[in-house]
Amino acid sequence: MSQKAIYIQGSIYKHLLTLTFLGIVGLLSRFLIDAINIYFVGLLPNKIILINAIGVSQGYTFFFFAFSITATITIGMRVGFLYGSGKFKEGKTVYSNLIFAFMLLSIPLTILADLLAPYYFRALGLGGDVMPYALLYTRIMLTAYPTLILGMMANSGLAIIGRPHVNSFGMVVYSVVDAVLTYILMIHFDYGIVGMAIANIVGRVILIFIVWYPLIHKKTLFDRVKYYRVWYDLKRSLNLFLPTLFSQLANVAFFTIANKFLMKYDPSILACFIAIVKIFPLAYCFDFALGGSFSNVFSQNFGAKNIPRLYETIRKAVTLGVVNVLIVTVLLGIFKQNLIDIFHIQAKAFDFFDAFIYINGYFYAFIAISNIFTGVLQNIRKAMYATVINIISTTVGSIFFLWIAQIYFGAKGIILGGCANTLVFSTILTITGLIMLRKAVRNPNYMDKVRVR
Repeated sequence: MSQKAIYIQGSIYKHLLTLTFLGIVGLLSRFLIDAINIYFVGLLPNKIILINAIGVSQGYTFFFFAFSITATITIGMRVGFLYGSGKFKEGKTVYSNLIFAFMLLSIPLTILADLLAPYYFRALGLGGDVMPYALLYTRIMLTAYPTLILGMMANSGLAIIGRPHVNSFGMVVYSVVDAVLTYILMIHFDYGIVGMAIANIVGRVILIFIVWYPLIHKKTLFDRVKYYRVWYDLKRSLNLFLPTLFSQLANVAFFTIANKFLMKYDPSILACFIAIVKIFPLAYCFDFALGGSFSNVFSQNFGAKNIPRLYETIRKAVTLGVVNVLIVTVLLGIFKQNLIDIFHIQAKAFDFFDAFIYINGYFYAFIAISNIFTGVLQNIRKAMYATVINIISTTVGSIFFLWIAQIYFGAKGIILGGCANTLVFSTILTITGLIMLRKAVRNPNYMDKVRVR
């Protein structure tokens, strides 16, 4: 395959939509399989204990999922920038070295997490029958963590060389294998959640073979690791990696704070909030996938110094994000009763659910826009601005707005406070992104400095 920057020419809408829809295939396949797996767990005699154990375990291992996403974003931005500037050999070297570096980092992190898991579960007050299952499931999944990060990091490479469909195909195969093996091992052979964990690991291994073949074949992108400069490349990526990782982890704070406020209301409202957390990523999966698609296109054009195309990419990504939010929000309103029936939302939580659909849905347009400008700040090496704004928003901002709103509006105030928080901090982040981008493109030496960072 000839080396070229795929996204510096051609229709921007086509690039964004292609990458986004292929990303959605992978996201939806995983969401669907997670739902099927929980259904299988529900067939077991001790289903309540097992579901609680899996839920607690997934909360603990969220850090590793965030680590994998951040590594993927960091690699995509750095290598995409080099490809856009025509430095293909340098891009291959950086890609190979960063893959090796992040895999190496994952080993001590996995060992540390394994050692700390019992203390974390005890700190949560977990005990009785749930603790042994949670610990067992966590340790099996942690053992296979390197397969997760290796599979996810391939995604950025496939997008760079213009073959994102391979990752989508691999995710579908992984999901099918996971579902079939989960049923066989968990139900037929009665291995319980151990069988579920093993099925997940086997699916990941198959995914790795599928997604890595195009990258290694004929050294398309992954080449021999240059060990003498691994630390050099990793050090120059930390200014992207660390702020982005903190931003990912900060999102947990909002849900923790919201849960704390909701504890004093009727349990049906907390159950409704949990249902919303499940509906949210499915309903707005287009915008989740759009963020990654935008970064792939933006990074190559930033590297190519194609300033008009940078602004065009921003405009078209924002348009797609906002239009999608409006369409999805209208559809949620149309199918509201179906969602109430599916998630068994009780009458006492109807006002809370209405606020989510009819108010929060439209306010999500501000988050869709700010997600684009988070990508802008990360690509122009100003990720710390986005991180600081996100951390303040999900901690101090959430506490202030949710506290004030729930005083005046009760439980529904949690949704309304979240909307106010979104409006304020998304606006701040968007304005900051525009100012920083304007400064970057007006400085003739700035992008040359970025090349050597």
